Amino acid sequence: MSALSGILGSATSELVLRALDAGTARHAVHAANIANASVEGYQPLRLEFEDQLAAARSALLSRNDAVARRAVAQLEPRVAPDASAEAVQLDREVALMMENSVRYQALLGALGKHGALLRLAIREGRG
Repeated sequence: MSALSGILGSATSELVLRALDAGTARHAVHAANIANASVEGYQPLRLEFEDQLAAARSALLSRNDAVARRAVAQLEPRVAPDASAEAVQLDREVALMMENSVRYQALLGALGKHGALLRLAIREGRG
């Protein structure tokens, strides 16, 4: 991630890269929940990241680059037991996994468009 973030450079790009990392971790959490659905006493897991992401997004909107970079640098997804869930609900986990896949694809698309804009700028607008 560091080589790519060095090329892209902005706090927004770093936020997208962190969100992609969280998407990968979230996918692993859903996969673990599905794999352990039949294990007696298994406590479903969840990824804690949304509140951190909202705070980083607010920092980005403040237009203060130093504050935004600090907020993004502190983002760290955490896997924790889901205290509100008693057992794994397979339909819910599969739906959440599919939702995560759609979000991940959207983030990849945004990163790709950002890269295309950078390429256009480097080529000085020449296709």
